[in-house]
Amino acid sequence: MMTKPWTIWLIIASAVLGFAAVTQRMTAVMVPDSSSYLDYPFDSLDAMMRDIRTPGYPVLLRLIMGTIGASAIPIVQMLIHATAAWLMSCELIRWGMSGRTSLAAGLAIALSATAMDNEAIVSTDLVAASFGVMATSNLLACIRAGFALRPSVGVIVCVVMAIAIRPASLSLVGFIPIAGVMLVLCKRQTNQEGSLRQSIFGLIRIVAPIMLVIAGWIVLRGVTVGDFSFLPFGHQNLAGITTQLTTGDEQRIAAPQSTTLLDEIAAARVRYADEGRQLPIGAPGATMTIESRWDEIVWRIIVPAVRRMHPDDAIAQHRELANLNRQILAAYPWRYVRWIVLAMRRACWGTAANIVMHPIFLTAIMVWIAYRCVQLVNNPRIPHETIIAMDHAGLDALFLIAVTYFFINVGFVVLTSPPLGRFADATAIFIPAWIAARALSVTPLRSRSDCHPR
Repeated sequence: MMTKPWTIWLIIASAVLGFAAVTQRMTAVMVPDSSSYLDYPFDSLDAMMRDIRTPGYPVLLRLIMGTIGASAIPIVQMLIHATAAWLMSCELIRWGMSGRTSLAAGLAIALSATAMDNEAIVSTDLVAASFGVMATSNLLACIRAGFALRPSVGVIVCVVMAIAIRPASLSLVGFIPIAGVMLVLCKRQTNQEGSLRQSIFGLIRIVAPIMLVIAGWIVLRGVTVGDFSFLPFGHQNLAGITTQLTTGDEQRIAAPQSTTLLDEIAAARVRYADEGRQLPIGAPGATMTIESRWDEIVWRIIVPAVRRMHPDDAIAQHRELANLNRQILAAYPWRYVRWIVLAMRRACWGTAANIVMHPIFLTAIMVWIAYRCVQLVNNPRIPHETIIAMDHAGLDALFLIAVTYFFINVGFVVLTSPPLGRFADATAIFIPAWIAARALSVTPLRSRSDCHPR
């Protein structure tokens, strides 16, 4: 198989655009979040610092609409993601993976559930995931090249871009050093005197500038609007969990400072019912009940309630909810701990189900199983370990990336939100890639000479 970079990019980009065209995903789709990005207040620094969104994605939208037009938003998002998958595929080749195995991993990333579900949607999900993939491929390049300047700068830029586009990407600040150390140990670099220490210093040189940018943004917001936090957002989501972990009476006992807010939330529930709406049925406090009711409770009950207290003041709204959450968590910490544990469990089996139900992945799995069954019946003595020897380093690295990326990022999600598919799928983006690469690495060819990287 040809492993020239431009050939790989053409294959991946063609697969992404071709699938989107066949499934009619080439037209931009608006969702409730879209307007908050399209109407971002660029006209005033004060308004920008008070907004619940970071400026990264709104800037990208303005660039697209000001040059090639709003109709091109889906295509640009797809090409960004195809490029991210291509960069990972090329880096895996440099880690010793065969051409076809690395291409399979790249295609699995490019055609992931996150890509299929969000490629045409005017929201941050896909673009943020793409920059997360780019940051990871640059991290692999750093480990391979001994923390050379170019890939190190690449990690910094991609992580900052991911955070600027979607604040949930702050979890990458934890992922980079943890995955970095594991990858260094995987490559056995600690056999060389001082190599682990040098690698740790290399990771610090990557993380430190990212932390400085984050601190700079927080200071800018603090100086401009008096709010020393990353954004006036997050406790809205958390309140959708804390208020479901407790009853109304427990909340009033635990949060005496938030009586007015609790009264507004109770009134909002009455208005919600008067509109003929009904929350999904389920056992109160159960993980699946919390997840199914979360979106409605946050955006139909809690946010309208706090907005009645502080109209047009996102910072005051956020502080009000933060105070409520702190009081509830202080009174019932173990309920929150239990939530995190059960939400992580939910994320694991939910992600596994989403991978199996993915139409492309399911088809590929069934074809591979049938092929392997026929192959093993015809020739049961295939020397598997010999076949996959050349892919070991890349497969091991991809496995570590897939596991750490999922658990660190989804762990960050469940601190404030349920592991919904649109959140969890992005954190699991490398898992199907490893499965695809591992499956092909044990599928023998008559000759593997054409798969060696040049």
